[in-house]
Amino acid sequence: GGRLPVRTSRDLINWTSSGGAILPAGKAAWSANGGRNWAPEIHKVGNEWVAYYTAVNGANVLSIGCAYAPAPEGPYKDCGKPLVEHPQGVIDAHFFEDDDGKRYLYYKIDGNASGRATPIFVRQLAPNGRSFAAGSTQTQVLTNDASTWEGGVVEAPWVIKRNGVYYLFYSGNVYDDRYRTGVARASSPKGPFTKKGAPILANNKSWVGPGHGSVFAVNGKHLFFHHAWPALANGKHDTSKGRYGLIAPITWQNGWPVMGNGTSVTTPMDWP
Repeated sequence: GGRLPVRTSRDLINWTSSGGAILPAGKAAWSANGGRNWAPEIHKVGNEWVAYYTAVNGANVLSIGCAYAPAPEGPYKDCGKPLVEHPQGVIDAHFFEDDDGKRYLYYKIDGNASGRATPIFVRQLAPNGRSFAAGSTQTQVLTNDASTWEGGVVEAPWVIKRNGVYYLFYSGNVYDDRYRTGVARASSPKGPFTKKGAPILANNKSWVGPGHGSVFAVNGKHLFFHHAWPALANGKHDTSKGRYGLIAPITWQNGWPVMGNGTSVTTPMDWP
């Protein structure tokens, strides 16, 4: 909830307030309230920076909004209206720019809130990233398989391209100790995506429920920034401490990403 303040870091460990915020007033003018502002992403789009975020619309239904600024710390100006709305709610927007300059927005329909499936869609954006391309339509790229570890949920998409292959990292199941991270791949940003199957990031004795990750490259190395809960001795999540931000290095084997031993990192690692 609230302003979604922007912090900066030189080492990925120590973070300092920039003084800026995506929603300086605590909510967008089109939003009923700022209590459910979450999952912001900031991306460079052309010569400016665009932040995509989840918030409720005027009817208190989860929607996707955007704001733009001349620098990542702001000052941000809101796009003025929801970018994506859906009767079941829509969350977890993710921006992806392909090598040909086309820009896309991925997002998840919040069907699990009403006992329904949770499809992830993609739609091409206009060049400035603040609206959708004229004539574009949404394409479903993923949905949950309730018979697997995903349970009733897939969400939190993040897409990268490597050696001509598109990899969609996603989270599945309930965001407690059951949460996990999976991946699917395709030959197009619009799919069809094939899931790897088992989670690529799961629980260990220190951290449980690893998910909603962002992939970024530092000095040529891919890293996965994600959140997880501190684990209790019984394998459940420690709600008294909230979720922590963690980093896991990504390597590649047989055309798929691998993260260490398949769980969140528990020992010191070299700065990239």
